[in-house]
Amino acid sequence: MSLEPISLRLQGRHGWLRPGSYLVAVRAFWKLLQNLDITLSGEARGSVDWEISACKRSGPAVVIFLGHLRKPPKDVVCEIRRTVFNGIRKLSTSDERPHGFTDTALQELRALAEQRGLMDEIAVIVDEKEELIQWSFIERIERMTHNDFEALSSVAGTLESVSVGKNGRFSVRSEITGRPVMCRFKRDQFTAQAKENLGRRVVVFGNLKSNYLGEPMHMRVSGIEPCPNEQDLPNIPRMSGRIPVAAGTTPNRIYIPGAKYGK
Repeated sequence: MSLEPISLRLQGRHGWLRPGSYLVAVRAFWKLLQNLDITLSGEARGSVDWEISACKRSGPAVVIFLGHLRKPPKDVVCEIRRTVFNGIRKLSTSDERPHGFTDTALQELRALAEQRGLMDEIAVIVDEKEELIQWSFIERIERMTHNDFEALSSVAGTLESVSVGKNGRFSVRSEITGRPVMCRFKRDQFTAQAKENLGRRVVVFGNLKSNYLGEPMHMRVSGIEPCPNEQDLPNIPRMSGRIPVAAGTTPNRIYIPGAKYGK
């Protein structure tokens, strides 16, 4: 466990702090820490468990977070603290994207900034230094996160969940990014196929929206197909013709040149 805390200070409007805004702000900050952990550690589900070690409720509310390292030996808690503090400082004066802040992390920071309209002050404190969450963050983040694009493409990964409603959708965890991609389709169009392949490796194709990093976010599905697991695919020796197959006991690497010349 890291003993170096990171704190969130919330000053309610005219001394009154609304419970709803308090909960939204604390949750958004917690999710921001989680997203930075995923980016900096390289682990798909992060490497740190966060706990609220103390909570001061009188005057400005102060919520103190501590990180418990879940996946040693790489400890990224100090790097997360530094990244979130420097990122907030950078956004206070610049439209440039801070280091380590993905679109998802920026959206959590935006959710935190939106509570500024119901509070006199929101601040993040690291090593007794503080940076204020500004109302201007909302407009800056909006400009940064609208550089996404759409294209006909495909995503391979594990189909993790299926939701059936007015408009069907299922989630595929991309093998490239390790993140879930929400796939939407017209009601009942791909429901049976999605249920049949639940928990299996699939490839889905359609109109894919990606963020500025080229990471897939969500897709309007036009097709879904089961995809063989990697262990079921031909290996290198087989592809190079070292294993006898159709040619009986003659290796393919010898059989194919002979067949070419009618031998």
